[in-house]
Amino acid sequence: MSAHPVLANATAILDSIPDAFLAVDEHWQIVYVNRAAEQLLVGVGGPLLGANMWDAYPGLAGTDFERLYLETAAERTHGKSTGYYADHGRWYEASAFPSGNGIAIYVRDVSASFTSERAMRRSEARYRSLFDSIDEGFCLIEMLFDRDGMPCDYRFIETNRVFKANTGLTDTIGKRIRELVPTHEQHWFDIYGDVHQTGKPVRFEQEAKGLDRWYDVYAFAVDDEEGRQVAVLFKDITERRRREHELENTSRAKDEFLAMLAHELRNPLAPISAAADVLGMPGADTARIGQILGRQVRHMKMLVDDLLDVSRVTRGLTVLENMTVDLVPLVRLAVEQTQPLIDERGHRLAVDLPAGPVAVFGDPKRLVQVTANLLNNAAKYTPRGGRIALRLAVPAAQPDQVQLTIQDNGIGMPAALIDRAFDLFTQGQREADRAQGGLGVGLALVRTLVELHGGCVVAASAGPGEGCTFTVTLPRVEASTGTVPARDCPRG
Repeated sequence: MSAHPVLANATAILDSIPDAFLAVDEHWQIVYVNRAAEQLLVGVGGPLLGANMWDAYPGLAGTDFERLYLETAAERTHGKSTGYYADHGRWYEASAFPSGNGIAIYVRDVSASFTSERAMRRSEARYRSLFDSIDEGFCLIEMLFDRDGMPCDYRFIETNRVFKANTGLTDTIGKRIRELVPTHEQHWFDIYGDVHQTGKPVRFEQEAKGLDRWYDVYAFAVDDEEGRQVAVLFKDITERRRREHELENTSRAKDEFLAMLAHELRNPLAPISAAADVLGMPGADTARIGQILGRQVRHMKMLVDDLLDVSRVTRGLTVLENMTVDLVPLVRLAVEQTQPLIDERGHRLAVDLPAGPVAVFGDPKRLVQVTANLLNNAAKYTPRGGRIALRLAVPAAQPDQVQLTIQDNGIGMPAALIDRAFDLFTQGQREADRAQGGLGVGLALVRTLVELHGGCVVAASAGPGEGCTFTVTLPRVEASTGTVPARDCPRG
């Protein structure tokens, strides 16, 4: 007797599909398998049809597949599960649903797609790990163009872990750079736009003023199904550029210093040479010549002493002979030393000193040098007939400190020069006669010596032509005390 036409058609359909289909009764006996099931789901111990499913597939025990089948049979609900069947060494996706008193099972071999998906996930994980492990910033950007086809902005598609540290930007994915940094310069868009359009990589160094940073950048095109994007690897080189700028300034200052040194040494040599020639003449005024030679030699000695002091300071060889001393007579001594220069320049000097002693712990000779250098500096950079005021006081709000302030109405300093006033070889503009010029090392010595005494020195000026004020702050001690701890000193 032939099979019912509908049943024959259903069997033909099930045998034609590439996925396995089988049915079991309430006793877990396999009552139907299609052709794919016989080929894909080979069991153990002979043919599948008529076998007990648990005997044919012992590897189901303890798996998600077992739980799926038992739950479907008990609760008469539909379910799906994907897992690895060790006996076959394959990955399967199984669907189970009630069928009569038993259940029907539809099984698809997903090993290829699952393996491919896992490989893709591993590849993506390696990709993410790679770009998160490098110490350079990375971002993938989508270029944006205006109606005329000119690059005008870009949107962040992806960034790595270091991106935030190298840019200071957060929450960037999907946002445009001009949303985050409205002042971002056009040259960034032009460079990246060219990479996008030509596909040619480029490496460059450029400043991003909106981020207040310099970058070393390598940009290259990335093509995928979504179109061409631009990948950017970059390193923050702000600190390196700052050091390079400082080295350039230092080199320029040294060149200026050498030129000044040559000038300062040549000045006394001319009268010394002339005096030597006059000495050989009959009836030479030896007393006057001696005065000339003595004055010029003293000037040269001062220059050499300054150079030796700088050498010792820069090599860390300055040694202080510290003791508890009264600063008042030391300041008076410094005034006496600098009075001839102040008088020669026609300045008026006002001195305000405490009536009683002001004790500090330090080297008397060096403390005199600090005061004298500041007074000399005021005299040199103040036009003839200027005013200089010196004040030594104990601030009422800080009785554990003593402040020495020297103020003039001289040429003043622009803000940029104030920041470098105490740097070695830094010099301001002087009058045309360059009288008592010096080598530009006095203030550097002042700062070093003050800091060695645990104090600090700062400069202030309202600008060119507005004069300068230098304030030295030192720890004050009682006459019977010893050393005091050093304090942080802000750079002037």
